Amino acid sequence: MYALAEGKDCFFSGGKDKKIFQFDSHGSPIGLFEGHTNAVNCLRILDDEHIISGSWDATAKIWNIESKQCVGTLAGHEHAVSILVLQDGRIITGSRDEKI
Repeated sequence: MYALAEGKDCFFSGGKDKKIFQFDSHGSPIGLFEGHTNAVNCLRILDDEHIISGSWDATAKIWNIESKQCVGTLAGHEHAVSILVLQDGRIITGSRDEKI
C-alpha cells in the first residue's frame, strides 16, 4: 500500500508490519508512523500536512506528516477499514462490516 505526496517529493508505504514509512524521492526512508495494532491496508493524502491510514485493526488514523504523530482516530468499524477522501476534504470510511 502506498500514497504519493505531490509537491513534497516523498511517498508513504504501509503494510502487514503495522507501520507506515515515509520515503524521499530516491526511496530512502525519512519517517516512521506507528500506532496501528494490525496491518495497514489503505493510505491517502488528506492535505499538505496530513495523511490518513486504514487498517485491519478496524480504525482509520489521521497523521501529521511533520511530527509523525497520530492526531485523530476514526473508530466504529468491526473489520478492516478503507478510506475515500473527497475533493472537498470530507473523509468516507468503509469496511467489510458493511458500514460506511
